[in-house]
Amino acid sequence: MCNSVFHRWGRLLSGLLLLLCLSACDKANRGPLFTASGPAAESCGFASSVLRVSVSGEDEGFIRVPVYRNGTGLKSLKLGIAFDPAGTGSSPDEDWVDTDPNGVFSLTTKNLIFSGDNLISYALVSFTDIAKVHPGRKYVMRLELEGQEKSLQYQRITLTVRRKLTFVKYADCLFSDTCLFEESYECELFKAEEAEVYRLMDPYTEGLEKEGYTENGLTRNPPDYIEFMVDGTGLITYDPFYTGMLVPTPSGALAGAYGYWPGDYIWGKDFSSYNSLNRRVSDKQFVLWPVYCLPDFNHGFLNDGVYQMTITLP
Repeated sequence: MCNSVFHRWGRLLSGLLLLLCLSACDKANRGPLFTASGPAAESCGFASSVLRVSVSGEDEGFIRVPVYRNGTGLKSLKLGIAFDPAGTGSSPDEDWVDTDPNGVFSLTTKNLIFSGDNLISYALVSFTDIAKVHPGRKYVMRLELEGQEKSLQYQRITLTVRRKLTFVKYADCLFSDTCLFEESYECELFKAEEAEVYRLMDPYTEGLEKEGYTENGLTRNPPDYIEFMVDGTGLITYDPFYTGMLVPTPSGALAGAYGYWPGDYIWGKDFSSYNSLNRRVSDKQFVLWPVYCLPDFNHGFLNDGVYQMTITLP
């Protein structure tokens, strides 16, 4: 590893693969757009392209997804739903199905109606029984608005749904990340009471500060935790997580660095051979091998892409 943050910038930047779209802008990173006139004047859309939801019995069997219209002329439209049987969100479009293979979720609002002058309405996704939403498992589905081809707003949203869990402190631990840090740092590890789901609390703040990132303006809102799941065989999986580190790109812009489970990274290189290396190797150690990339920079990955992260208990 490098001995200074400046050398590390060069290492990360020199290895950045620019998997850029040829278009001048990336619609997925601009947020919802609203105009007073033109083709989008009577359009509507979701506020973002992704939404993560935790459900419990208090939700009374419904997930409410807001849809915003751009003006009051549009009164109603149809919605569709599709499910990823693999539960990853990265399956090819042809593998998605219209009915939940787990028999848990369904679309209640197939016709979305805007009432009066309200600029917001809600798509309702129902789940039959909270007991069927298994702790530690994620369910991936997407909603799509129909007949909005000219809209500039998000017409599709991917929902990742999990059971809401109760976390308590499990142990103090030592955390190392060979992509970002030279040193290891003390952290707290929390565990869900209901499942083998863990949260590594505030993993990056101290390291980003001590190793020069914060001082040099390369830190923004480090995450409160990294969450990961351990199955019966010891395999570890996790959703994409933000690190709080910013990487300078050739254009001069700063892009946030994220970690992806290897098999979920599908932008230009296959890292799935590293899936099985993400494991609880003993009662005292968890080893993760995330792919470090820049979603805001069209998922270009850093250097070798995959780096070892280790969580060690006393």
